[in-house]
Formats: sequence, C-alpha cells, structure tokens
Amino acid sequence: MSRPEDSSPSDLGAVIRANTREANTFWFWRDRPVGERGAALEILGQAGVDVIGLVSRNPSEDPPDCEATLDGHFSGVEVTELVDQETLQRSIRATRDREAGKEPRQPEACLVWDRDSLLTELQAFIDRKNRKTQKGGPYERYALVVHSDETFLDRDVIGRFLEGATFQSNPITDVVLGLSYHQGCTPVFHFAASQRAADGLWTLELQPSLFVPRYDVFPFSGSMAETFPYGSMIQLILKRASLSRSTGEWRDDDYDVLADGVVVGRLMKAAAVPVGSPWLWTLAYGHHADRSPTYGYEATREVAMAERARPGDAETPTSRTCPPWRPRRCPESPENPQN
Repeated sequence: MSRPEDSSPSDLGAVIRANTREANTFWFWRDRPVGERGAALEILGQAGVDVIGLVSRNPSEDPPDCEATLDGHFSGVEVTELVDQETLQRSIRATRDREAGKEPRQPEACLVWDRDSLLTELQAFIDRKNRKTQKGGPYERYALVVHSDETFLDRDVIGRFLEGATFQSNPITDVVLGLSYHQGCTPVFHFAASQRAADGLWTLELQPSLFVPRYDVFPFSGSMAETFPYGSMIQLILKRASLSRSTGEWRDDDYDVLADGVVVGRLMKAAAVPVGSPWLWTLAYGHHADRSPTYGYEATREVAMAERARPGDAETPTSRTCPPWRPRRCPESPENPQN
C-alpha cells in the first residue's frame, strides 16, 4: 500500500480515505507498518527520547514491530492501541449506517474509563507483550508505545489516573502512552525501569513532566501563532542528563528540561546551596534574554519544576526564584492578545 508521503496531491485524498476508519481516527493508519512507525516516532519524540534509524521488522519477524536506536541504545519497539473495542465497533457501524442514509440501531458511543480499568488494561498490555518470544535483538532497551484516541482519556484525566502508579515488567523497560493532539501538544506519559527485583521484574515508574502555556516557554511570534494559538499548551519533560547528553558522566539527580525536543533548562541537586533548598534550576543558553532571575533554588525537584511557569520581568525581577523557561512575555499588542 502506498505511503502518503509518496503520493501526489491528486491521489493523496484517496490514500488517506483507504487508510483511515470512522472512529478513533487520530493515530489509526490501515497500512500497519506505516502507522506503527508514525506513532512511535511522534510519541517517543514527544517524550524526549532521541530516536535514530526507526525501521519496521518483517511481520514474520514480529515481535518486535520495529527497531531503533533510542538515546544511544539499540532497542526493540512494540506499538499497540489503547481502545475499547466494543464502543469502537459500535461507533464505526453507526457512522457507516448514517453515511448510507440509514438510521443506526445504536448510536455512536464512548467508554468512560475509570482508574482501575485503565491501569489493569495497561498492565495486561505489558504482560502480553512480555510473554511473546523476541525474534530480534539482543536489545539494550525494549519499549512499548501505546497510542490512544479515546474521547474521555485526556491529559488531565490520564494525569490523575497515573499519579503514583507503577507497572511490573520484563523484558519491557519503557512504556510510553501517547494521547491525541489537544491544545497545541501531543501529551505523553513515560514509564521507565527504575529498579529490578530478585525475580527479574523491573518496576516501571512515571517520569516527571509538566504541562504549561506554550508562550511561557517560547516567545510569542506571528509565525508560531499560525501553528499554535495563544492558549496552546506545551509539555515539559525532565530527562536524565546521562541519557540527554552524549558525553560526560552525570549523576541520577541531574536533569535536562526539554520542550518540543529542545533543551530549555536544567535541574540538578547542587552541592553549595541555601539551607533547605538543594535543587538548582538554570535556564539553557539562548533562553536568558530579558529574563531575571535566570537561576534559583527550591526545596524539591517537583517544586523547582512546577514553579518555573511564572514569567520573569527584566525591569522588576520576580520575588520568587521560579524558573521562567523563556524570554518574558511580549507586551500586549495586536499580535499578542491577552484574552
């Protein structure tokens, strides 16, 4: 089946129609290898993972679905969809009936997920993938990418449901859940191996991130506003320096702060700090202009990241040392509406 990037404008519409479905459409692509690669690249990239050389494996050599170098480690990548099949099929039938001019026996429907059902489903995905015998490798990391376009699983709901959750796994070392595009970003939630028990199972823990207004990170501009409206959000990702930086030796409590794959700041536990505030934040080079302060100290890593959202002011420095990850807001103007 043709890839969309190989199609001319005249037949691109036909390719899209042949590869899409009537419901939960955001990640779906009927040509499975193309869809898997697209979802994996987008979701892993949004999670701050450096992806090089992602390729699909022959279906007869599955699992894994794909191979790539992730943050410098040769890795297997599995891709799957989180969707309630019953409501999906019901919605597809209803849409097809309407398109045929018929009234469906049952209207379209969406599942209202609860925390227990979500966590149970994710652990079941992990268990099923772990049980399969790998036909590639050996791999240094093994990632499961889960994509979802479920109506009632937005970033706020998922954030609440996943808070404090952990998963048990072997050999999968990373689980990355990606949601459909919303308010300027594609939300991702990354669980990574943190410790290994005597039985060989990894404990996968949620990696820190934070959603903030995009223009608290990058300066407002007319060209950017064409893609991202003023109310758009962006997800800040904390990535261990040992994975983010190609050279040197870095401690586990040293992080780069990424936004759209760009390093905009740094968080680390410093040696010489004010009493009770061991976490140092700094702005990355290129994000200092018109900002004051450009560094500060907080009591915890979470506070250092959460408090960074307040924009600084060049003339009147903020009284709290919160990391402002971008040059200060532009003055109110026709190009920078404040409502």
